[in-house]
Amino acid sequence: MMEKTYTVANMKCEGCASNIRKALSEVAGVNELAIDVATKTVKVQFDETTVNEQTIQSAFTTAGYPAV
Repeated sequence: MMEKTYTVANMKCEGCASNIRKALSEVAGVNELAIDVATKTVKVQFDETTVNEQTIQSAFTTAGYPAV
């Protein structure tokens, strides 16, 4: 299991967080999310044998919230 924290500069409200949660929850291998709107961070726990960081970042971008 791997954990990484992403910064999402354009996440401004709970609605944004909800959209991100939905997009990442649909990615196979993502196990747990911790989203903090105040700090604009998303902590993602995932199975690195199932999904890679590029796929996770792609899900952020597809949802309209590019992450670094």
